[in-house]
Amino acid sequence: MRVAGLLVGCGAAVAATAVVFLSDDPQVLRVAVVAVAWACLGAAFAAGRRPEPVVPEGPDVAAVEAELRRAHEAELERETAVHRQAELELELQVRGEAEAAMRRELDGLRSELAGLRGDLTGLDALRTEVAAIGALRADLAELAGLRADVAEMAGLRADVGRLRAELTERHAGELHHAGEMHVERVVMRTQSVRSGREPLEPATAAAWHADVTRELGGWPRTPEAPAAVASATVAPATVAVPVVTPEPEPVARVLTPPPVPVDAGAPRRRRTDPPAPAEQLTVERPSVHAAAAAHGGYATPVPPAEYEAGAARLAAILAESGVTPGGRRRRYRE
Repeated sequence: MRVAGLLVGCGAAVAATAVVFLSDDPQVLRVAVVAVAWACLGAAFAAGRRPEPVVPEGPDVAAVEAELRRAHEAELERETAVHRQAELELELQVRGEAEAAMRRELDGLRSELAGLRGDLTGLDALRTEVAAIGALRADLAELAGLRADVAEMAGLRADVGRLRAELTERHAGELHHAGEMHVERVVMRTQSVRSGREPLEPATAAAWHADVTRELGGWPRTPEAPAAVASATVAPATVAVPVVTPEPEPVARVLTPPPVPVDAGAPRRRRTDPPAPAEQLTVERPSVHAAAAAHGGYATPVPPAEYEAGAARLAAILAESGVTPGGRRRRYRE
């Protein structure tokens, strides 16, 4: 029936097409169009009708239906499992990416925190250094004081050098003076032995000259004898006496200064300690020979007559012995 309807419809359509191309009559053309329309409608009805399915008769219908249902459910379960697996994989992937991103951010934050901690430590060190600036200022003030002390030490060194030079000159002058005095004593003793030990006038305080410097230790100056008095003096008679050379007196006894009293209870001092007020060499100490202490220190002024008489006697003794008196060397402090 279906096939017949389709064939009728196809034939009507072909006939209507032929009439449209071959005929010019309007009435025929209208009939052909109506026929084609009805043919199409009949073909549509014929094609729309489906044959009813043939249901097999017997006991296997329920089993087949159950099998189909199970297959459908299994297919649904497989699709659901695949969908869930895809969802799980996607979830794991997204979670891993999120965790990696969070780890990177956390690592960056940790590094920044470590840098901030280092900066805080540096700030603490800076605070300590700033607090130490006050101590540095005190040290600088102490350095200024030390510089002043060093400048004072330089001045003290210059004073010590000057004192050493003066002491050296004084010691050399004392040695020279002691040598001259020793030579004069030997000459006078030799002359006294040759002349038979004539009695000499004792030397008194008035026989010493007043012009005695402190550097020479208090010994009197020997004046030079006038030429007229020396020529007019008559030499005494010479007595033949065996010459006995006296032993020279030790110079150490003359040059040995008196001992300086030392306090036994005073504490020991070091080289770095400042000098005590009593030990500062600001005042010159008198240097007097031990042998000159018996003459009573500095001599008193001598009258001119007595001075000329003593000078004439000494000049006569020196002229008899053939020794020319030498002038004293006097040193003056600048």
